[in-house]
Amino acid sequence: MLFVCLLKVNLFMAALTPVIAQPLINPGKTGILIRNDTLYWSISPLMTIADLGVMRKKIGEFGGDFMVENLEIDPLKRYITAITVSVKSKSGSTGLGSTEGLNAMPIKHYSGYLVKNGLSIGSNYIPEPLSQRIKTDYQQALAYYKQSDTEYARRNNAKFAYEGNGIIFPKRLLEGKASDAILERSGVGKSVGNTFLITDMYRNAELYLNEKKVNVDELNALPFDRVIKVEIKKERFDKKCVIVYAN
Repeated sequence: MLFVCLLKVNLFMAALTPVIAQPLINPGKTGILIRNDTLYWSISPLMTIADLGVMRKKIGEFGGDFMVENLEIDPLKRYITAITVSVKSKSGSTGLGSTEGLNAMPIKHYSGYLVKNGLSIGSNYIPEPLSQRIKTDYQQALAYYKQSDTEYARRNNAKFAYEGNGIIFPKRLLEGKASDAILERSGVGKSVGNTFLITDMYRNAELYLNEKKVNVDELNALPFDRVIKVEIKKERFDKKCVIVYAN
């Protein structure tokens, strides 16, 4: 399993504000094909935020709605590793779905289609020429992944010992109704000063901020607004590893 920093971006697609410092590869793809009364859409691993914005615009012109709810990219900002989308058709039918590349590999694609009275989301049927474009993009994304394999492996070495039971706390849980109980039981949460909070129970644990090894004090200085999720893993001798994923 690869130990990488997944940069998660919550997209407010109505505004379409670019939030990735460096663009992904291969801009200009629309991922849209209209045939007769059917609009086919397909997200490739190399699409940019701008491409997804064009996709939303085209689907809107067709009478539907398309929203990217969540997007994750690889540490080198070359390809999409996970995506969640919601879609609405002219008739009001709605769908929500997601896909994720195994161990931070690129997604193969995420596709669907809209018709006058309904929609399909997560479809495996992709007509040409969209199908060929998706295959080409996926192979290119895999090439990027393999080029970076040595670096990913280096970052992953410290994590091999922690493949046992683990738990993930999304940001919303760390500041929600159950936050006090989570802080007491698991030692992670939000401080009164609006920073991330990790207790002294982890002084002897292996701690990471994304792929960087850190200590308790460094994590406690992290602005909570940057936090995405926290993963706590434990190996058989009760040694712990805490990974804080942040923007």
